[in-house]
Amino acid sequence: MSSSQSATPPMIPGSLNVDTIQVNKILKIVDQVVGDALSDLNSWKGAVDAASTGFIASLSGEQTVDGVALVNGDKVLVKDQGVQNGLYIVQYTAWYRSDDMVDGTNAAGFAVFVKDGSDNNDQIFVCTNADGSDVVGTDALDFANINATISAAGADTNVQYNSGGNFAGDAKFTYDGNGAVASTVSMTSDLISGVTLTDGTATLTASNLSGVGNVGCTSVTATGTVQGVTLTDGVGSTMTGGVVTGVTLTDGTASLTSSNLSGVGGVGCASVTATGAVSGGSFVVSAKATGTEAANAVTASGTAGVITTSALTTAAAGTYAVTWTNTFIAADSVVLVTLMGGTNTTPGVQVSATAGAGTSSITITNNDVAAAALNGTLILGFVVL
Repeated sequence: MSSSQSATPPMIPGSLNVDTIQVNKILKIVDQVVGDALSDLNSWKGAVDAASTGFIASLSGEQTVDGVALVNGDKVLVKDQGVQNGLYIVQYTAWYRSDDMVDGTNAAGFAVFVKDGSDNNDQIFVCTNADGSDVVGTDALDFANINATISAAGADTNVQYNSGGNFAGDAKFTYDGNGAVASTVSMTSDLISGVTLTDGTATLTASNLSGVGNVGCTSVTATGTVQGVTLTDGVGSTMTGGVVTGVTLTDGTASLTSSNLSGVGGVGCASVTATGAVSGGSFVVSAKATGTEAANAVTASGTAGVITTSALTTAAAGTYAVTWTNTFIAADSVVLVTLMGGTNTTPGVQVSATAGAGTSSITITNNDVAAAALNGTLILGFVVL
């Protein structure tokens, strides 16, 4: 062997000749893996003692931030000062930037946990700047709160909606355990459209309710306009509003009160009251009004009915006047009265009526040509238009 030729180390059984291992390549792979891991870990900056809630006039000295009395050595997140934003170490004099977020570093994705504070206690903030515009000390760093709103748990069947904090065990919305949300549902809005309610305790209150297909609740109250509504409640639905249009009622005890009721297809209820105009309606009268006259007076209130007089003895060519009380009669009403029968046998009886507000005068005239007096009762039928 030439003396200038290097000797190859002998192979020893069970050993490894390091000259055959690509050490540098392996180290590069290790450096890459470890570096990526460290990069991910470096995005998490741990905990700070407090975080600002607004502009801090002077980043200097011991002072109170978000209710936390900061002392020398405390770590604080400053997030409301533009290019000054970042992590700082509190000093007796001027604060300095924390070693993990010094000037010139890139802060995109950096996150911290706030340990204390009136507003920021237990909150997590992350730097949301895009890569390239996240240089500490140069760019205005933005920090966003990424916490979900944490609320106290409700009962096992209470609905929880914690990410926005809208509900957190609200007793008005409960889960029945069978895939449905039950309990009282209230809806208040300037406009509720296309709604179908099947909850027997639901209440609708709105300036405008339109296109409601079916309301099976105990009451519907509207202060504005109610249109296109069908009520099937059998326990006394009430509708009060400036305008009620296109309504069909099937409840026998329902009451409608409105300035204007129009397009009422059929009302089979006990009473319908309107202070304004009622148009396009058809009303079913379930019972006729009746009354028995005594001492020249009778009460029979209704749009149609029967009046029975006392036994009359009016002489031939004489008249008998009756004051008739009927709340359905207006001053401009047309009142029709006709003789339908009775026990009187004297012919030639003539009947007429004069309308008055709430009352009408009935005049019975004996026109018998044989000059005979009346000798019994008269049954009179009437219609008020």
